[in-house]
Amino acid sequence: MLIRRTRWFTVSSLVLGCLILGFAALLTTADAASAQSTAPSGPFAGMSLTQGQQTQIRALTQANAQRQRAILSSLAPRQGPDSAQREALLRIANDHNDAVRRVLTPTQQLQLDANHRAFNDARLLARGRQAADSLRGH
Repeated sequence: MLIRRTRWFTVSSLVLGCLILGFAALLTTADAASAQSTAPSGPFAGMSLTQGQQTQIRALTQANAQRQRAILSSLAPRQGPDSAQREALLRIANDHNDAVRRVLTPTQQLQLDANHRAFNDARLLARGRQAADSLRGH
């Protein structure tokens, strides 16, 4: 049970990461006066995305969300995905991440990697705090 639960959390973390990536792309707005815009936070923090990059990432994210919804909508309430569905969600997440990386320049890819590491570190730290709190009875 622990192994299956861990895999579900891994897949759900990937799906959550893709959704965060997608929302950040959707929330990124173009500066009307220039061809570049800086995303203030999220996976694209510290990057200037061109209008073309923003448009491409938005389209990729929308297509990704539709593919994920198709799988997740078939689940009964409170039912986790089976192994084939988990694999499909993982494949969708990986395909999306690869496609977004192809849109970015090499420098932007390095920044994206750093942002993902920071996000994962913060998430692990929060989980560690939650575990410590639960051990202390808080």
